Amino acid sequence: MNRYLETYRLSIHGLTLASLLFGAVPAWGSSSADLRVVSSSPGATVVEYTPRYLPVSSRKIGDGQYLRYDFEGSQSPATVRPGAPEIFVRSVPLLLGSLANRVEIVSEEYTDTTGILLAPAPDLIDADKVPAWTHRPDPSAYAVAGFLPVAVAVLANVGAVRGTILGNLVISPLRYDPARRILRKLKRIVVRVSSDGPVTGLPVDDPLVRGIAINDSRGRGLAPVPNAAKRTARLANSVLAQGSWLKLSIAEEGMYLLTGQMLINAGVPASTDPGTIRIFGNGGAELPLNPLTPVPIDLVESPRLISDVGAAGVLDPADEVVFYAATARGWKYDPVARRISHTINRYWETGYCWVTYGAAPGRSMPPANPGPTADYTALSVEGKLFREDDRVNILSSGLNWLGQSFDAGDRLTYAHPLPGIVPGSTVRYRLRLGS
Repeated sequence: MNRYLETYRLSIHGLTLASLLFGAVPAWGSSSADLRVVSSSPGATVVEYTPRYLPVSSRKIGDGQYLRYDFEGSQSPATVRPGAPEIFVRSVPLLLGSLANRVEIVSEEYTDTTGILLAPAPDLIDADKVPAWTHRPDPSAYAVAGFLPVAVAVLANVGAVRGTILGNLVISPLRYDPARRILRKLKRIVVRVSSDGPVTGLPVDDPLVRGIAINDSRGRGLAPVPNAAKRTARLANSVLAQGSWLKLSIAEEGMYLLTGQMLINAGVPASTDPGTIRIFGNGGAELPLNPLTPVPIDLVESPRLISDVGAAGVLDPADEVVFYAATARGWKYDPVARRISHTINRYWETGYCWVTYGAAPGRSMPPANPGPTADYTALSVEGKLFREDDRVNILSSGLNWLGQSFDAGDRLTYAHPLPGIVPGSTVRYRLRLGS
């Protein structure tokens, strides 16, 4: 005998369905596989929704066989509680004529199925220091009597956005009575959203909100970015397109020295004029997450100091090129907080510089301007050192990484040389821990 008992229900609310379906001329129109705007005006919008269900899946939990029902375009509501029956919703953005609105069910068709044990919403737990999803039914949630959600359609997140009033029509095609194990499954529903307050009329034609709502016929999909916010770049060849180049790996931030002998050994002709040696690089800092933040579109030339100690105009072994280079890890100073903090590149550990020669003269390092006569001589300066090991990403996603893990009773020693440290001086430690 089939343990599922199905009953069919058809209810029509009001007598205006025929005029809505056949007599209305939409002011704005839109449709999709499961949604259709029957009519729309600044004061009211009627939406027809026909859910497109996905195959039912099952999960054995304890002694029970739990079923999971889903449909195209589903979302998990923000109020879902782990362990409670997992009931998905369909959320649709609407243009509204007022901040005060009411939702009416014009008609709905559904089936009731008994004997359904609906699968619980998953919970994220720590499984041996690795996040894992678990499905553990909450007995109290499965003892609740009455269909959940209580309302089959509600309006949420209503507000003015750039001069346009928008809201989300949230429809629950699946409703569940946990205590009686009855699943109510919508076949079709028609919903009317009407303004209860002063109607503002047509929305502002802003490209950032145009076409977002299903009842906006001015265009669907993502709107173009306004011209004022666009970044434009001049098409040009990179400096690397011409000449001969050497690539240098930069492991630490600081001043670097290239001797003439090093360059000759790397293949630079001895006939090269040292004045034509040029250094390019952008350091190794991580690019900003905001794509509108200005950044160089090509390698930037760095100033360098040339010491042409041999024959003028030719590269001698004793000639020197001195320049500064940054790398993927470094330091930054906050003048407001008067605090120094370190920076890292989460995608790369090494910085690079490029050296070219034999063409235009390079960028010279400006001479140092003599400052005032010193009236104080420092006997020591503050040194700094940091260690950041990115080893573990808790969610295996995102930018939050942690280093070495510690359990109760663990002991780990880090040894770092501190050359030149003043005996008896104070050492300050700054730690960041995650759990």
